Amino acid sequence: MNLSLIIPVVLATLLNAVANTVWKIYFQKSAFSYTSIASVLSLFNIYIISGILCYVGSMLLFFYMLSKFDLSVIIPLTALTYIFNMMAAYYVFNESFDIYKISGMFIIVFGIGILSMSKGV
Repeated sequence: MNLSLIIPVVLATLLNAVANTVWKIYFQKSAFSYTSIASVLSLFNIYIISGILCYVGSMLLFFYMLSKFDLSVIIPLTALTYIFNMMAAYYVFNESFDIYKISGMFIIVFGIGILSMSKGV
C-alpha cells in the first residue's frame, strides 16, 4: 500500500475518532437539549471546540485524499474510524463487546486488508 495514502488515512480516521470521543466525554457530563438557549450556548466549550478542530483536520486530510486517490479506495479505508471509535468505546468509556461487535470489527479489518491489495492503492 502506498505510504502517501496510509499516513493521511490513519491520521484522518484517528482525528475523526478523537473528535467523537471528546464530544462523548462532554455529553456524558452534560446532556444536550435544543430546548434552551443556555444549552446551545453551552456548546462553546473546550470539548466541543477541540472536537470540531479535530474533525476539520480530518476533513482537510480527506479532501487531500480525494484529490490524489480513487474514491472507491478512500471511502472503504475510512472505515478505520469505526475501529478507532470502538477502541475508544472500550478503553475510555468501558463499553463491553459482544460477539457481534467483535465480528463486525474483524470484517472491517479483513475488508481493509483485501482492499489494500488492490493495484489502485
